[in-house]
Amino acid sequence: MRAWIRSLLVLALVLGSSLVPLHAVGTATVTTTTSDKGGTVARYDVAWTSTSMGAVSGNAFAVVSGTILQVRFVPSATVAPTTLYDVTILTANSVDVLNGVGTDLSATASLLVANVGVWLDDSATLDVVVANAGNAKAGTVSIWVRR
Repeated sequence: MRAWIRSLLVLALVLGSSLVPLHAVGTATVTTTTSDKGGTVARYDVAWTSTSMGAVSGNAFAVVSGTILQVRFVPSATVAPTTLYDVTILTANSVDVLNGVGTDLSATASLLVANVGVWLDDSATLDVVVANAGNAKAGTVSIWVRR
């Protein structure tokens, strides 16, 4: 009986672990630029390219502790995403810091979201998640954080 239960537990672990994604979806390159004369504002530029399913996720990056001032969405001029694509910026707890403002974005026009005002603590990470962008489409998301 114990061997049967042990075998069942091993099978459940193997099957369960195969359902968890082990890698990032799509690509995102993060560059950090410190702007502002006093060095109090950090800007994170996230250049992304979607998969064949139009998605990007699992590319979390560390950010400084502080308040998000603004976020800018810029679709690529050469491989623009599909009209009404969606971007969320998730914390490690899967909370969208923009509260849905990044949905249904234009494929041709940039969008600046000002006065975001979300506080990020010392251990904050963010993940730019893109959906409905189309096959191998691209764009950039810039995030400004006041330290």
